Amino acid sequence: MINLGIDLKNAAKIQEIKRLRPLRRSSRVRYPDFTIADHASGVTYYWEHLGMLDDPAYRARWERKRAEYLAAGMTPHDEGGGTEGTLIETRDDAGGGLDAAKIARVIDGVILS
Repeated sequence: MINLGIDLKNAAKIQEIKRLRPLRRSSRVRYPDFTIADHASGVTYYWEHLGMLDDPAYRARWERKRAEYLAAGMTPHDEGGGTEGTLIETRDDAGGGLDAAKIARVIDGVILS
């Protein structure tokens, strides 16, 4: 797990965070990188960190998985979230690095706001 100096489990709004919790929709099972439940608001966040989008096979798998999220009513946070959950997508930078400050802003602005 990435340590960003933020203890999500002790954040007041977060009651549950799971790594690779199965997501069952129709006959398929998907595994989001993280599933975060905010029971107070009733919102479940499905967080996917996309680390290899420059790999065509990885990108194709991600595009299929993303389409399944959308079809199941889980839309990105920047589109207001969906009826069945909110999708958070973060990406490595062009050099393959992780921008911890950017991810911390997502946590603060989406999950803890």
